[in-house]
Amino acid sequence: MLLMQVLDRGLDLQAALEQPRSFAFEGVLQLEATVDAGIAAELKRRGHKLDQPVKPQARVRRSGSITRAGALLGGSDPRKDGCALGY
Repeated sequence: MLLMQVLDRGLDLQAALEQPRSFAFEGVLQLEATVDAGIAAELKRRGHKLDQPVKPQARVRRSGSITRAGALLGGSDPRKDGCALGY
């Protein structure tokens, strides 16, 4: 998801890490509380079984990322403590 947000949507690392997440688990689509209610309603209308909201820490792998684009650029997942550091 992180690469899709950066490469396809043009988001910087921090913005990409802050995007709401969803998880498919045992036939249920679990949505973080930050997923827009309109999106959740549309998914339900399309036949998805939803579990919302799930705690961000419930099934998320957290990330810190750094890229080199002339300079070091980083981002840190707001679902965890920490920061992205590089030198």
